[in-house]
Amino acid sequence: RRPPRSPLFPYTTLFRSTWVGVLLAYAIARQYRSQAFACLAAFLMASNALGFFYGRLAILEPSFVMFLLLAIYLAGKVHPGSYAMAAVVGLVFVAATLTKTTAPFLLPAVLYPMWANNRANRTIAQRMLAVSLAVILLLLGCAKLIWLLHYSPDAKIILGLRPWWQLEHFPLRLLRFFFRGTWIDPVLFPLALAGIIAAAWRLRFLWRDTFFMTAFLWEAGYAAFIAFHYDGPPRYFVTLIAPTIWLAMMFLEWMWQANKRVALAASACVAASVLWNIASIGDYLLHPRYSLVDASVAIKQVIV
Repeated sequence: RRPPRSPLFPYTTLFRSTWVGVLLAYAIARQYRSQAFACLAAFLMASNALGFFYGRLAILEPSFVMFLLLAIYLAGKVHPGSYAMAAVVGLVFVAATLTKTTAPFLLPAVLYPMWANNRANRTIAQRMLAVSLAVILLLLGCAKLIWLLHYSPDAKIILGLRPWWQLEHFPLRLLRFFFRGTWIDPVLFPLALAGIIAAAWRLRFLWRDTFFMTAFLWEAGYAAFIAFHYDGPPRYFVTLIAPTIWLAMMFLEWMWQANKRVALAASACVAASVLWNIASIGDYLLHPRYSLVDASVAIKQVIV
């Protein structure tokens, strides 16, 4: 007889998802940049306080990010003729969508590496994209059918909550997004935004960089979801940790070539922020103020 599953199983599973995500973030960066760049990106992701805190809770974002990173990594492996890999990319994206239904906002970021690898021959690129999209539509269509047949009453209750989206006060929510983005990191998030602005103004060669475009599409796609959504709680920003780090590091990489004094100052700010993140994680480990157990006890007190 199998022993009963621990009530902390969701916590341990999602915490492992966080570390698998760190390894995948390294692997993706290694596809396009040096080993030093990839190692630093993985270190910044592993030492991020926001990701650490939410990785210890039983929420869906860590697994969602893991599936997205896996899909992007596999998309970078799709070359002419590798239709099976293109189908696997679609399958992994379906897993991400079933984890969190906000995944379609990030579909361009997932498919872009596939397009970039095969754009020399547009016919082949279109075929690869068609295979992935066919798998996505077929499997999500089946999931939708099962959902309607077996879980329709529950779906009406959950998805009947309003408002999903709000166009009113959109400028205010967009401004709030830029301030709340510092939850990711008070230095890396502004650096990432500065990198996007610099790419639009001066560093236009970055738009031909597959890695930059993938990170930008991820950042922009989920920013659109957060800005149009009725609210943007901190857990939503966990999804943006990886692309924010990539964009900030690419901009910092360029600064070291263009102006070493400015790059040195920016690097010092990044180092100070990393120390602050590590200190925050250490303080939490020594004096935990919130955990899955604490949440369970609090809910029990309310119910009982």
